[in-house]
Amino acid sequence: MSQTVSRSRTRRWFFRLLTAAIGLAALAFLISRIDPDALGRALREADYRFFALSLITAFTSQFLPGYRWRILLDRRASYRTCWSATFVGNFLSVFTPFRMGDVARAGLLRRSDKVPLTEGLTTVLFGQLLDLSGMMLVGLVLVALAPLPDTLNRLAFVLALVVLGLLGTLYIVAHTEGVWETHIEPILRRFLGVGPARRIVGLIRNGIEGLRILRRPPQFIYVIALTLFFWSLVCLAGWLLVRSLVPDAAPVFGVGLAFAAGIGMATPWLPGSLGTYELSVAFGMTALGLSEEMALAIVVMLRLRFVLVVVGTGILGMWAQGMSFNALRAAAENPPVEESTAIEEAAI
Repeated sequence: MSQTVSRSRTRRWFFRLLTAAIGLAALAFLISRIDPDALGRALREADYRFFALSLITAFTSQFLPGYRWRILLDRRASYRTCWSATFVGNFLSVFTPFRMGDVARAGLLRRSDKVPLTEGLTTVLFGQLLDLSGMMLVGLVLVALAPLPDTLNRLAFVLALVVLGLLGTLYIVAHTEGVWETHIEPILRRFLGVGPARRIVGLIRNGIEGLRILRRPPQFIYVIALTLFFWSLVCLAGWLLVRSLVPDAAPVFGVGLAFAAGIGMATPWLPGSLGTYELSVAFGMTALGLSEEMALAIVVMLRLRFVLVVVGTGILGMWAQGMSFNALRAAAENPPVEESTAIEEAAI
């Protein structure tokens, strides 16, 4: 066991150093492009009333994923647990690679409402897939509203195919609940024995239970509607932020910012998507016709809003969960070996 723990800690430190190097390299590239005078002038002349509205909209929108998670769990957990665990998980993901905050979400759910870890993780990952689907719809709206470089069009097309493929795969898996006990478990017993075979099939069954909503069309449509509403608020918050720096910005900039930020956040192995987040937003804003100086000003404002929202909701979530900063740090540095291993394998 001690060797397993040692290897797990070594892997975590290796990935921390690697991702820090990648993030710093990306940030160094952006910093090298900054004109301090132009950036300072843009930030001084910003209309912070619109930034405040953007901040409020972004903060409010963060309650929707927690509510949607409760629907995915068939209302087996309280709303308080769902939104607070979501907030704590997002806060933890800012400081850890591979979105280890998602492990915390499932762990807090198990601690508070006795939901099996595998089922909780399945619903967390399914929620992320729904957000990717919503982001793809935002991308389609962006393509319809503004001409984009061929690189972005190809990227959106590939991501759309991947998301559709994953949704189709999960739909099939959700309807195989009886197959594992009747067909797969007897085969596993021959090679692994009765006990291990039952445990493996039990984990798979718990995971399939996390996809139960795919067998309930009315609830699935409701979840899709919640996802679309969430992304509508993200686009609105993005437009308000751009509006604080570009007074005559059209709504398409809000759609573009939402899509670019979503692409940057879809890189889960960097803590807080450091570097990729900023690069994606800067590239997206210049692709829509803004100057490089204005795009970098938007990057600064967006990262500031990101930190304020994540820290604010994280503190709120820790208060609701009765957690201290020391407990959160311990969860980030020394997660249970079996849980962190499972999540790292799922993330990879």
